[in-house]
Formats: sequence, structure tokens, C-alpha cells
Amino acid sequence: MLNVPSFSGSAGAGRSEYGRTKVALKPGKGLMDWVKLASTKLLSRKQPSVNHTELMKHNKVEDCWILLFDTVYDVTSYLDFHPGGVDELMRAGGTDATDLFNEYHMWVNYESMLKSCVVGPFRGDRTKLPKTKPAVVGKSGDANSLEHPTLEQMKISTRILPNSVLKLESRAWDTLLQENVCAHMQNREFSILLRPFGMKTLRLIWEDLPEAVASSEFTITVVDSSILVDFLDKPTITVFLTKAGQVHPDTSSRYYSCRVDIVEKLNYNSIILKVSLPSKLVMPVPTGHHVSIRMKKGVNVISRPYTPIACVNKSGLFELTFMIKIYKVGIFTPLFSNVTAGSLIEISDPIGRTDFDETLVNSNVAEVICFAAGTGITPMVRVTELRRSHPTGDKTSIWWFNRTEEDMWSENKFPITFEDFQHVLSEPTELWTGRKGRINAEIIKEAVVGKENFRIYICGPEGFTEETMKLLREAEVNMCLVHVFQG
Repeated sequence: MLNVPSFSGSAGAGRSEYGRTKVALKPGKGLMDWVKLASTKLLSRKQPSVNHTELMKHNKVEDCWILLFDTVYDVTSYLDFHPGGVDELMRAGGTDATDLFNEYHMWVNYESMLKSCVVGPFRGDRTKLPKTKPAVVGKSGDANSLEHPTLEQMKISTRILPNSVLKLESRAWDTLLQENVCAHMQNREFSILLRPFGMKTLRLIWEDLPEAVASSEFTITVVDSSILVDFLDKPTITVFLTKAGQVHPDTSSRYYSCRVDIVEKLNYNSIILKVSLPSKLVMPVPTGHHVSIRMKKGVNVISRPYTPIACVNKSGLFELTFMIKIYKVGIFTPLFSNVTAGSLIEISDPIGRTDFDETLVNSNVAEVICFAAGTGITPMVRVTELRRSHPTGDKTSIWWFNRTEEDMWSENKFPITFEDFQHVLSEPTELWTGRKGRINAEIIKEAVVGKENFRIYICGPEGFTEETMKLLREAEVNMCLVHVFQG
């Protein structure tokens, strides 16, 4: 499966679901042309392993390697097939492309798409790899300028209101909501990350601010698509009128050091993780969006996507809650075995573009049907909570697939009750009286066929997701009504 449909209307014409401008590919360079080529020809020379020194050598159009998660790929042959263009993929040539991939392509089965391009496992030091090259965006969105425009050039107005309140306005922000705005103050730099649904991400940055401003706590409020920044210590903030802020067309995620407050055991292989964000970080994570958690493993720094089951703003301090399954032979999750209350982990900016509130609450969708396997239940928690927070009589049903009773998480750990669930176990004990088996055509028929005005959400391991999508197609379900969560 190389591509997953999303709800229509979430991206502008000529742009991918995640806001990146698409380019016109040459004849014979489409997706199916690549699939045909990659399935009949080995496009790389495999090595036992690749270190950071070797990876950095391959950063040219005629010789381009990238690192995705823990594997190095030779994407030289793929460059002309990349929907975002050669220049966009070359931003990660000779270095770690994982963050860029998470931003734009989390739904892509890259292991299948690039299986003929595998060079070998990465065995180097990620911290010694160069950063990805910045996005090069001009007035028309083309790659033709490295200059970061000022707020004034981008027609973003700046006003100082009484009581140390900064007001930012732009006609382009007519759909901006509270959950679309993140902000961070660190080392005398103030940044505001704008993440309008279905549009490109922008980061506004002011550097070298006075200490009185940089040390002040602040709150962010979005009112009528304007951003109000209230500096609570009431410093003089005229610097925002005299110092030109810059606008960065931002594509790479920043990471923040966050404190673990609670580690609680869920069952024999799963935990609840509650994490507090820094005091000067405002970071709402919208429903259905995820973050990347990054930790150090030996000399390497590795990351994985996770969807929080809760994002709580406690008087300006944000707290994220995760449900995490630990795999004994996994590459990443065993690191959580060493995480305790007080530990520090790194969490990225939110990742995602879809406005789930619009579909789940503000539309006339009569029923939301969720298919989840294992930890794929995590994004469904906030989906169900959101539906319940706006009681309209609409229905939400969840089909949750696990292996045994031990894999099911205790009911009292969820903010939603098990009345919302249909449990299905593939290897139950003799005492189990519920449903047995795996996802199949009969379940799809019971859950979906014959119903109208619904949406479907899927999350789980790759095999589960692909099988569910196949069964939905066979049942002639409109795939525009289906969304697959990642993370």
C-alpha cells in the first residue's frame, strides 16, 4: 500500500495533504512507473552497515543516500519520481530524512516503496549528521529564494495593546484557531508556530529579545483569527515594533526537553506516560495529530511517532498523556523501561494537517466507525471524547482487536467506557465469551455495509491496516470516507 486516502477538502489544489507543493512529473515518472521499476530491479548496492561518515558522502543528485528511521536508502533512482520534486528530496541528501518524512509522508509505506533501494542499517552517530537543508520558498511557493521574509513583507501586522499584549494579524489567517498556534520562548528567542489545517506551516521568530521580555511568562489566545500574546510579567514590549521578526516556511519539527511526571503500568507490556511540557512552551496537540518522541540509544538519537490520548492545559502548563506498548525486542520501545518520574525525554512539535473537529463535530456525520488493533486504540480515545463533548445523538463505535485478554488495557485507565467497544481476540482463553478471530469481511459488513453518512478511522500495525483497507474496498466503501492514523 503506497498511499492512503484522506478526507477531501483538506488540502489546496496542487498541494499534498500535508501542504507541500507538488511538481509536474515527467512522462514515465509517475507512481505506478516507480512501482514497476522497483519491483523488477535492484536499485542499490547493499552494505552490512553504514556509519555517519559514509552517509554524508552521498549528498549529490547523481549519488543520493538518505537515512529513514534506522535504515539507509540509495534514492538516486527515485529522485525523478518524487512528487515534491528533486530539490525537495535533496534537502535530506546525505543525512537523516526522518523528520521531513514525519512531516509530509507519515502515511506512506516507505519500506515497501523503497525496498529495492536499501543500502543497509545505520550504525553511526546521528548527532554528527548535518541538518536537512531549509525549504526554499519564494513568492509563488517555488524554490527560488533563501531569504526569510519579515513579518511586514508577509503582510503580518504587529500592534502593542495595553498591559503588555502583543497582537498579530493577517488576512491570510481567516481560519486560524486556538489549536493551530504553538509558541516557545528560549534563549531570548520567541517563536510562534502557525499550523492552519490543510495549509503550510509557518514559524514567526524574534531573536535577541531583552531579558525582561525573554524571562516573562506568557499566554496565547486566538480571537477572530488574530493572535494575542499576553506577557504576564508586564515588561515593555515595544521591541516587537522595532525589531523585525522573520517568517520561516517551516517544515522540520523542533524538539523540546520535557519532564516525565508519571509512569504507570497498564498491563504486562504497556505503560501510561504523563509528560509536562516546559513552562514557556504553549503546544496544543489537536485531536488526531501526533508528536515524535526522541531518546538517545548509545551514540544514536532515535525517534518514533506517538498519538497522545490527552492534551491538557493546566493554567498555561501543558501536559500530554500517552499509552505505550513496550516490545522486548524492539529498537525503540525498550528505552521506556529506563524512564521514570523525573526523567527527561524530547517531544516534537505536533504533526498533522487534518481538522478532525470539523468532521467529527461540526459536520452532519451520523456515525464514526473505528477499527483499531493493539495500541492503534490511542488516537480513537480523543476521537470518542471529542464526539461526546458535543452531544448530538451521533454514534461512535470502536472495534478493538487484540491477541489475548492480557493485551487488553484495564477499563479504569480509559477516559471512555467500554460500552463504546467491540472487543475481538485472535487467541483468547477458553473463558473468553466475546468475539473471536481477526478483521474479516463479516465484521466489515456488520460495521459498515448498509449505513449512510459515516466516516471510518483505522489505526494499527501495517498488516492490519492493509487488510482492513482491502476489505473496505471489496465492500465497495467510498475510500474518501476513510482515514488512516499513524503514530
